[in-house]
Amino acid sequence: MNENTHHTSLSYKRIDQNDKVKHITPEMIQTVRELRKNQTTSEEKLWQLIRNRQLDGIKFLRQHPIGNCIVDFYCWKKKIAIELDGGIHQHPEVKDRDIARQTFLEENGIKVIRFRNKEVLKDVSTVLEKILCIMN
Repeated sequence: MNENTHHTSLSYKRIDQNDKVKHITPEMIQTVRELRKNQTTSEEKLWQLIRNRQLDGIKFLRQHPIGNCIVDFYCWKKKIAIELDGGIHQHPEVKDRDIARQTFLEENGIKVIRFRNKEVLKDVSTVLEKILCIMN
């Protein structure tokens, strides 16, 4: 591969929006790949509506690693993570983990928006409106 050719598969390094190199472990890459292959129904539904800049021209990434976290959807330009929560997120140990992850993200300047899976499945247009309100 010459210096002008770009490799298209996931790399062990990623350049963030500030041109800083972020190292991603092979385990993290594998986890991201598995999460993308095994999306929940609500993740798939929302992704079909926000991918390819369909929502107000805003670019989203899915199952995106940030530090040791993987967020469901991420907009680096607006520094907003969208998390979709199923019933398991009601368990105390999962709630504690979610709080720790959200604290880490917010300490790094990232706003976290949470929706329940049921919200996406029953009224996705309201979810999209809420995302747009927060983005603008």
